[in-house]
Amino acid sequence: MSIRTRTRLPRPVAAIAALALALSGAAGLAFAAPGVANAAGAVSSKIDPLNGFPVWYQDSAGNRVEPCIDPNDPNCI
Repeated sequence: MSIRTRTRLPRPVAAIAALALALSGAAGLAFAAPGVANAAGAVSSKIDPLNGFPVWYQDSAGNRVEPCIDPNDPNCI
């Protein structure tokens, strides 16, 4: 019966992987932060307490949309 041991990444590779993970998380937070406008548009600063999503999203052309997550709403497909 053989025993497998976990291999470790070399220190430089592990450091680069940790940095990449930290930066990707920061970039995701910058895009998802409520009320922040960016090249892709904007996100409402108000959060719907019933579902936890922003009240609206806006694209770079200024078009606003609301989440369509109510299965009983006939306007939601």
